Amino acid sequence: MSSFIPPPSPPPTLEGQENSSVVSNSRSCTPTPVPTNLKNLQESQPVVHTTPLLAPAVATVQTAEAERIEERRKRIGLNSQNDESDVQSSEEEEEEETEEERSNRELLESEALARQLMAEEALLSYQVAGSYLRDNADAFDPADLAALEQAMREEDPEAEGDIEEEESAEMDYDQLLELGDRLGDVKTDRWKLRYQSVISTFPLHKFSLKSLKPSPDDSELKCLICQCEYEENEELIRLPCGHVFHKDCGVEWAGRSDLCAYCRTSVEEVKK
Repeated sequence: MSSFIPPPSPPPTLEGQENSSVVSNSRSCTPTPVPTNLKNLQESQPVVHTTPLLAPAVATVQTAEAERIEERRKRIGLNSQNDESDVQSSEEEEEEETEEERSNRELLESEALARQLMAEEALLSYQVAGSYLRDNADAFDPADLAALEQAMREEDPEAEGDIEEEESAEMDYDQLLELGDRLGDVKTDRWKLRYQSVISTFPLHKFSLKSLKPSPDDSELKCLICQCEYEENEELIRLPCGHVFHKDCGVEWAGRSDLCAYCRTSVEEVKK
């Protein structure tokens, strides 16, 4: 009887090797420790694919990150509002400065116009004074007339030139006013020295209602200086212009002015 010899067992297949290696690896591999420190999780980027054990920690990190982003947005919005308010305040200040500049400009224009008018008035006054001096040259002493003409030549507004025109115009205006006063004072002083000799040549008469002649004005009936009607036999004086006054009133008036109190005509001009 022959003995039975079993056939040799086949070598293990590749699939079996893989399965056995997988089983051995699954049994021998230990899980990698996962960090559970929240601070480390916050500093790291949020994990999208996580294990169920890390889900609460990741949610906490995402919430904190969202809050931080929202806080930054609020800060940016607040800064932008502050910037807008600063810009608006700056624009308002510029507008205020613009109004102030406009006010200053208008003030300067008004001052320039006033100086121009004063200069024109000064020139006109100078021309009037020169014309008066020429027309009444014979009423002044030659020495006084020469001095006045020299003063007017020195104070001629047109001879000042364009240097500091505005200031010179103001100076000329004041000087011309002073010159006008000087002319008036000289003329008045000269008249006071000779008025008695001049007025002594005017005719005198006594008032008589019977001999009264028709007159175009009321100077034949009352004295314009004292506003009193003439009485019979009162002594009157008749000026070269034809107007009549009380003798005393006429002499007193002539001591202050060479002009008729009624028609404002110079008694010397009419006399000539």
